[in-house]
Formats: sequence, C-alpha cells, structure tokens
Amino acid sequence: MSKIFPKYIAASFFGPFFFGLGIFTALIFFGTLFDKLNIFMRAGSNLSLFVKYLLCQLPYYAAQVIPMATLLAVLFALGDFIKRGEWKAGQAGGYRPLTMIMPLLLCSLIVAVFHFALIEFVSPVLYMKSQRIYHSELKGKKDWGNMARKNVSFFAGEGTFISANVFNGKTRSMEKAVVDIYKDGEMSVEISAKRAYWDKESARWIFLNGALTKYDDDRPLTKSFDVYKSEFLIHPEKLVFKELVADGISIRKLLNRIDKLRFIGSSIIAEKTLLYYKLAFTLSNFVMAMIGIVVILFFNRVNNMFNIGIAISLGFLLWAFMTISSSAGVSEVLSPVWAGFGPLVLFFLIALFGMRKAKII
Repeated sequence: MSKIFPKYIAASFFGPFFFGLGIFTALIFFGTLFDKLNIFMRAGSNLSLFVKYLLCQLPYYAAQVIPMATLLAVLFALGDFIKRGEWKAGQAGGYRPLTMIMPLLLCSLIVAVFHFALIEFVSPVLYMKSQRIYHSELKGKKDWGNMARKNVSFFAGEGTFISANVFNGKTRSMEKAVVDIYKDGEMSVEISAKRAYWDKESARWIFLNGALTKYDDDRPLTKSFDVYKSEFLIHPEKLVFKELVADGISIRKLLNRIDKLRFIGSSIIAEKTLLYYKLAFTLSNFVMAMIGIVVILFFNRVNNMFNIGIAISLGFLLWAFMTISSSAGVSEVLSPVWAGFGPLVLFFLIALFGMRKAKII
C-alpha cells in the first residue's frame, strides 16, 4: 500500500500537466498566428513558409509555459485529491502531509529535467531557424546573424592587442587593422595594415598594404609591405561574436561564449546573467509546485477555472520578476547570480513559509 499510494498521487499529476501545457502553448501560438500573419501576407510569403516559421517557434512557446503547466497540474491533482476526501483518508491512514505531497514534488523535478532538455537541445536550434526565416526570407536581410563590428579592440592573449575600424565575422577580415604585441610589459612588435584576412590554408592572418615595426633597444625599425604573412594564429571565431540571442543559445554554447569573451577581455555580465536565468527557469518548476500546494491548502478551492487563473497569474508574476531581475543583472545593478536566482529564492521562501503555516513541514 505504501508504494501504491504515492504512485496514485503522481499519476494524477501528468494528465493536468499536459492539458495545461497544451492550453497555454496554444494561447501563445494563436496569438503569434494572428500577430505575424499580416506581416507574412504583406511580404507576399507563401503559406508553407509561415507554417514552417510557426512550427519552429513551437518548442520555444512550450518552454515558456512549462512552469505554469506544472503549477496547474499540482492545483488540479491536489485539489481533486482533497475534493474526493482522499487527503483526510490518507491522514487517517497514518500518512503525513509531507509524505502525500512528495510525489507531486518529485513529478515537478521530472518536469524540470524535461524542461532543461527542451531549452538546451531543441528550442534554441529551432528558435534560431525561425529567426532566420523571419529576417532572411521575409525581411530580406541576407547577412542577418553575421557579426560585423566597427571600431573594435580585442585582447588576443600573450600580450597581443588588436584594434580595427571594421571586424567582419562573415568574411573573416579586418579593415585598417593594428596589432600590438608586448613582451615583458614593453612594446615589441606593431603591425598596421589597410586590410587583413584569415587564410584558411595556412591558418594565419595575412596583412595587406601596411607596415611592420619592431622595437629593439628602443630603436624602432619599420618596414613597409604589400603582403605580410603574420605569426598571428588566433582563429577569427575566437575574436568575433554573433549578437547574443537569449532564446537562441544553449547553456553549452553560452559557457563556450563566456570562455571566449574572457579570453579577449570583454565583459561577460550579460552572458553570466543569462546562464543563471536559464538554470533558475528550469528549477522554477519545483518552486511553482510548492506554491501550488500552498495555494490549495490555504484557499481550499478546487474550481477548475480558479486553478487556471491562479496558474496564469502566478506564472506571469514569476516571469515578470525574473525578467526585471535579469535586466537589473545586465545593467550591473544586481550580481549575475542574484539576478538569475533572486526571484526564485524569493518565491521559494514564500512557499516554504506557506508550507510551514499549513503544517506540511
């Protein structure tokens, strides 16, 4: 009996979860359908392109509403459990409240793993594909997503600094480039050129129409050149970055991006904030489950429309707090850790307080 009872409680979770996931995803889906349809029609795009765009966005929509679906599942499952008198029967049978809600919390952790897999392996790839459809095929921006920066400076490791008027990631080239190489804190070599490009075959940078200056014994020696095959071997992908698209990057790629930004000495505040936000977003399923338990036990309401309204309201409230906190992290008002996890910690403490008041723990 001890094993059957928790399984029975857990089984009542996933039906409402997938119902809520379908309803909430459909609301966003049809909202986007009507919002974007006019844009696609004005651009003269065919129906298949529009459908392809929507389908690529579908995992992204689902990922946004999973915590709300988790909350709804707990509200429905526990609400029905109380409505049928099974909660009191369980207590009469010797089950502690914490024992009876534990299966629901474990289910929320299973959902958190599913949520993580979705935003890590599925949603980012398809989201970026949808953006390429929208910007490249609809808006006609063929170079969308390619990085071209103006007036840039990079730290390239081992005392090497680069500056360029234009650094183009698509063509792997620089315009009006200057490379300064330091040894023991003093300038050793300076390369200045009208243009430089990455030679794939030799795996090095080639500088065109410029001058090479070597600083030996405080006497600079300068030699002009038409073509100079440098010893500068750092790959352009370690120097140039595409724009950070929060919903189009996985945690693995985000960590890789952070390493590259550290290498060139650029700020990683936005990336670290996004990293903690993504981790907190998946863990929010567990916290939302706790909140759902508290709501049911305090309000003792089992009306389905009430449950849906609570799920949408609290889900939106958590999302709003996390979005505001994330913006504060990017602006360096909060540290990246608190910007990502702060709202979740706040909701967790509220839920924990509520569970203590309800004498669950």
